[in-house]
Amino acid sequence: MALLILLAGAPNCAALAADPLQNLLDSAALQATDVELLFLKSVCAGNPCSLSTEAPEAGTAETRGIKPSIRAAILGLVCRRPGADLVDTRGIDLSGARIIGQLDLSYVSIPFPLRLTGCSFEKPPILEGAKLPMLDLSDCLVPGLRAEYISVDGPLTLDGAFESRGTVSLYGARVSGQLSVDGSIVADLSPYALLLTAASVGALLTKPDLTVRGALSAAFMQCSFVHLQGSFMASSDTAVNLAGIRTDGVYLGPNLEVAGTVELTGAQIRTDLFVHKARLGLGGWALKAERMSVGGNVDFVEASVLSGTTSLSGSHIGGQLICNGASFRSPDSLGLPVPSTDSPQPDAALLCDSVVCEGYASFSHGFESWGLVSLGNAQMDGSVSFIGAACSAFPTTGSAIAMEETVVRGTVEFSQGFTVVGDVVVAEADIGAFIWKDPLDVTRASLLLVHTRIGQLWLHVRDWPPIYMVEQLQYDWIGTRSLLAPLDLEDAIEWIRNGSPLRYSPQPYEQLASFCSAGGRVGDATRVQLAKNRDALQKAQLPLSQRTTLLLSGILIEYGYRPWRPLWIGLCLTFVAGVLFTLAWRRGLVRNRLCQQEVEDALFGRFRPFLFALDLFLPFSPLGVQSEWLVASCWKGANAKIRLGNRPLMWLVFATRVSLPIIGWLLVTLFVAGLSGVVRF
Repeated sequence: MALLILLAGAPNCAALAADPLQNLLDSAALQATDVELLFLKSVCAGNPCSLSTEAPEAGTAETRGIKPSIRAAILGLVCRRPGADLVDTRGIDLSGARIIGQLDLSYVSIPFPLRLTGCSFEKPPILEGAKLPMLDLSDCLVPGLRAEYISVDGPLTLDGAFESRGTVSLYGARVSGQLSVDGSIVADLSPYALLLTAASVGALLTKPDLTVRGALSAAFMQCSFVHLQGSFMASSDTAVNLAGIRTDGVYLGPNLEVAGTVELTGAQIRTDLFVHKARLGLGGWALKAERMSVGGNVDFVEASVLSGTTSLSGSHIGGQLICNGASFRSPDSLGLPVPSTDSPQPDAALLCDSVVCEGYASFSHGFESWGLVSLGNAQMDGSVSFIGAACSAFPTTGSAIAMEETVVRGTVEFSQGFTVVGDVVVAEADIGAFIWKDPLDVTRASLLLVHTRIGQLWLHVRDWPPIYMVEQLQYDWIGTRSLLAPLDLEDAIEWIRNGSPLRYSPQPYEQLASFCSAGGRVGDATRVQLAKNRDALQKAQLPLSQRTTLLLSGILIEYGYRPWRPLWIGLCLTFVAGVLFTLAWRRGLVRNRLCQQEVEDALFGRFRPFLFALDLFLPFSPLGVQSEWLVASCWKGANAKIRLGNRPLMWLVFATRVSLPIIGWLLVTLFVAGLSGVVRF
């Protein structure tokens, strides 16, 4: 009985429901078509209105042109009051329609969700300043979209086979939920394809199949999370502009291709910047993320920069900088033309100048670079590693890695099969430890360690490149395998000798000698100082007088480090002179000063030639022997009495008598000066 009553009352209810719709149409002076009436009844009942059984294929204008049509005025009628009061709270769910005219909902507050899926629009929809709980334009074909300052309390979806043949402008938009973009967006007259500047979005998500021809501008956008995938190509230099963005995290990839610049300058990222298997760059700048603030890690996981400079200069990284498996190419590496605003360093692949990193920086395990990797003036609280990396300068005669005025509190490590082509420059840096060992190929590399302070220098001489320079290098410890392993001094000295190929520098020798002295190895310190002076004679450009002085000091007192040598030389010379005086005395060439005639030994005492030579050699000698005896040429008429065969001996004895005191003065002075430490070359 109740069922019959309900069936009997159904027509009356339908009539009652149709009256408000007809009144609404009459008030707007509109006559609805059958399709539009079907649409109006569906939205009032809260039912989806599907005018096609399946969504048309993306980009097929012919397919979309034969859809059932609904005038934009009819659609706008039920989005504004009083028509909006007739719509069910489940909102408008229309699919497969062709919207005739321009849908203008500027500054309209729509109290229900608006789903227009698989529809084609004759003119760009205008939603500027509109407010609504949700907006879904998935699979739609639009000539563009104007939705500046739109406010959406939930998600805004441009998903599926969405296609825009003009700019999608969401400038200043406020989207509390997720903004999802897929399909194709092609800019028409504007350089921008997708405009999100100054917008506030819950999350920005672009899908892998998205194709954007024009720039994506999301500068100064506030967003909880950004995940970009798809293909981006811009006619201008910048393809993706995220400058000044404020977000919890940025994830670029894994299916991201950008032909142009990705701009992240001044971005504030509270957690991580993650670049995963993305392909970036087409000359000029590839990724420009200068003065960026990242609370977590900056991670380039297997990212690929085809051609362009990646710059993190001036950025602050709260976590780690990880570039393992990534490849970076400078703008010039492929010989492609660069845009007008090209990189200021066309030979640079990765710039990390003035970066502050609170963790470690890893350029390891498959990292590749063609062009300069610069860490100038960077501050790293952790280590910097190039383990298994392959770095090549472009051109190959330039610098592959530059660490100028860099502060690394941990270890700078080159190890485990790394390859370098070009210069590795470490200048005016402050490094906790430095390791260079087990390279794969460094035959075309050169290493410059100049004006740098290193805490621990792990020296593996045989692994160093054929050309290197160590000048004004200071270190607290130097060794090979462990802190307890002894240093191979000969290897270290040879390392220093080869480390100054262009000019002689005494500082590396003095630094090594200072290290040996501090460790109680005084003998090794002396060996280093001697090697320093020997090498100075061979390499240094010295005046003749200084070279002569250095040569004599090396022969006589080993540059002041063998002070006993003059004494031994003097004793040897004294012995030789004593032998010579003995021979002269036996041949009658030496006479007593008191009697210049031959006399008996008992009358004037026996001549002691060795004591006589010693008295001549010693300055201020107290022996007084030399005053009692004269050589043959010193008395009157001696030459006439000496046979012809004794004359050479006579002059040799006389020369010894004259020169030995002079030599004595010189050697004794050097002995005293060396023993006291006054003389140190």
